[in-house]
Amino acid sequence: LRMREYRPAFAAFLLMMAMALTTTALSFFVSPVCDELGLGRGSFTVYYSLMTASGAAAIPMLGQVIQKKGVRLIAGVSAAWVSLGFLAFSLAERLWAFYAAGAWIGVFGTACVSLCASIIVQQSYSGSRASGILGIVMAGSGVGGMLVSLFLPGLIQELGWRWGYRILAVCWLILSICAVVLLGNGSKR
Repeated sequence: LRMREYRPAFAAFLLMMAMALTTTALSFFVSPVCDELGLGRGSFTVYYSLMTASGAAAIPMLGQVIQKKGVRLIAGVSAAWVSLGFLAFSLAERLWAFYAAGAWIGVFGTACVSLCASIIVQQSYSGSRASGILGIVMAGSGVGGMLVSLFLPGLIQELGWRWGYRILAVCWLILSICAVVLLGNGSKR
């Protein structure tokens, strides 16, 4: 295979790395946020359940929108909206704001990105080759989780949780925009 043929796979891999920012990374915020704002850990982490439930509920609709508008456009919209969700987390003072931002990120982040990554592979590859590439692409969330685990706890400790969320917003934006650029203007995508 030529390098050009791997561009869609690498784009989908980057999207899955970004998804780790909405899964693995958010666990590092529980103690600092709860301690500073005086929130109970159980009450605070309900945002994660809302994130998961909103994402699951949105998948059927997202599938239809992606089919109509294209995965590249939707991945680009996701880049902007999820970054705004992380910024909302950084500004939150009340529990309801975390819940709202969590639900927002669930729809435009976790659900949208995993669906986009799967569709990219499905549209770009076929047969057993698609299965192998999909496995590698999905490993992007593990790689992203590992990388964010190396730097985020120290950043939160040094800069505070609000800046931690802002840094995640920028990381999400960079990974997602790189993926969109890699997708190019291909007719399938």
